[in-house]
Amino acid sequence: MKKIWMIVFTLILAVSLAACSGKSAPSSSEEEPAPAPVPETETLVISNMDGYEQAGFTELHFTADKDLTLTRNDVSKSRGVEWTAYVLDEKFEDSYRYIPQAYERSVNGNGTVSVKAGQYLYI
Repeated sequence: MKKIWMIVFTLILAVSLAACSGKSAPSSSEEEPAPAPVPETETLVISNMDGYEQAGFTELHFTADKDLTLTRNDVSKSRGVEWTAYVLDEKFEDSYRYIPQAYERSVNGNGTVSVKAGQYLYI
């Protein structure tokens, strides 16, 4: 079963990389890049590398209302990876590491969260 999941995640990664192959590299600037809008597909895969530069947080901006089910994959569970999700009405302008002190978590671990258009999800 683990092999099947790894194949599925590998295929999703390959398709997402193929979709991005026509884009040019971002220009270097002093400004923080704007968060990418969440794709219209219902599958959302977030890895540790997505939050590497932001104190472990991944920022997603939603352009449409979504109900998301957040789950950890088997690899994350077996390695003891824990994560928490926060839904905010505005972009968090301070350092990401202060989010847990400033806001109540929306989901801790597996769970469902509703996000409205214009809101931000921090994982």
